[in-house]
Amino acid sequence: MTFKKIINVVGRNNLVNAACEDIMNAYSLSQTFKNKIITTASNPTTIHHLKPFLNWYSNRENILPLVILNGFPSTSYSNLMELNEYIMKESNYTFNTTNVIACDDELYDEISDSILKTKPYYNEIYPVNGTLKYRMDILQNIINEK
Repeated sequence: MTFKKIINVVGRNNLVNAACEDIMNAYSLSQTFKNKIITTASNPTTIHHLKPFLNWYSNRENILPLVILNGFPSTSYSNLMELNEYIMKESNYTFNTTNVIACDDELYDEISDSILKTKPYYNEIYPVNGTLKYRMDILQNIINEK
């Protein structure tokens, strides 16, 4: 079975959009993922729109896309937990999920100390306006996250 990946990006709307654009650009540099990524946007009342993608792709091998990049702005941690449970259930566990917080660079240290240690659903924090090298390192972590 081929596992596919869904990346949920949370945070303020403008930061989520910027982070999704950066993640999409990083993936597009790889021939493996070229034209195999879709972007979506959802909120707690519209997560059901992911169902066709999750059901469709969970029943087929090697079908496009390999990655779904889902912007999920201005949401709570409990909504993110519900989204992850929904994805697992609807996809029959064929998606690996990575949850990314998009933030301002100034908040990175504060957020990383408090959130990553206490909120296990979050995998990465992405400082949208951090230095290019620093953002590239985090993008590599996001792309390589299993």
